Amino acid sequence: IQISRGCPFLCEFCDIIVTFGRRPRVKTSHQIVAELDGLRAAAVSTVFIVDDNFIGNKHAIKVILKDIIKYQKVNGFPFRFFTEASLDLAEDDELMKLMTDANILAVFIGIESPNEDSLKETRKNQNIRPRAGTMLDRVHKVLRAGIEVRCGMIVGFDNDDERIFDAQRQFLSQSYIPHILLGMLFAIPKTPLHARLVKEGRLDPTDVPEYGTNVIPLRLSREALQRGYMILMRSLNEPESYFSRLEELYLRGRLHRENLGSAEYLRRRPLRRLKSQTMNSIGSVYYFRRLMKHVKSTALRKEYRNRIWRAAKTTRDP
Repeated sequence: IQISRGCPFLCEFCDIIVTFGRRPRVKTSHQIVAELDGLRAAAVSTVFIVDDNFIGNKHAIKVILKDIIKYQKVNGFPFRFFTEASLDLAEDDELMKLMTDANILAVFIGIESPNEDSLKETRKNQNIRPRAGTMLDRVHKVLRAGIEVRCGMIVGFDNDDERIFDAQRQFLSQSYIPHILLGMLFAIPKTPLHARLVKEGRLDPTDVPEYGTNVIPLRLSREALQRGYMILMRSLNEPESYFSRLEELYLRGRLHRENLGSAEYLRRRPLRRLKSQTMNSIGSVYYFRRLMKHVKSTALRKEYRNRIWRAAKTTRDP
């Protein structure tokens, strides 16, 4: 579902403000409730709120969230939600509490880079707010609120050099973000970045650029950018790296799932909780058998067994 359109920020590489504008518009609660009724009638349980910035208009979205919370409580929490938002979410405790009460499990955040010079270059100023804490501080705050963070990261800004790949790897390890959308900077037509690079003569005009991006970097060769990107992508998705981040969230208490509205709802209803845990247990066995049958790599199957056994020993909640 889509609740709002538009984003108030000015990120140079982004086409959202070109397409939808900078003044966020929000649907009414009546419209959203009607859409949720339709989804529930179709037996849908997982819903992606596709707003490019769910919290672009914080005041209006709080009103919507309060009505979604009422809907969830009346109907037994039929939905779990995922959405996208900006990092300034961490600066609004009330908003995070409303999101977890509504059963928003995860949020995709455009973090982009641990290099503050690159963030300033691309006008991602909402990520650079010293009074609000470092970016790591704010990511950890969202996790403590009970919302998993997924993120977009970019390499190839004008202020990036060879050090950016290690800096990205270190930041992502310390932020405990398992699911990462990593890309090389790409200039989308009609964005301010595209116009600037055309003016500077640093745009590759081919439809399918040889190096995977139409940007000609300033401090990196195109070969070095592509090579560093591929190495970083592989290292982030190695089983040891990926599962370590995942276990920090779910086994070492970085993510406070007990704050979710559905968790509170089930705590008050032991029979419903037992039914939920039983279904999860059955599902766990089913998916484990699928993994062991269909994953061809012997080493990866062993890794899955070890990690699942570690999880089973750490928590009794299926």
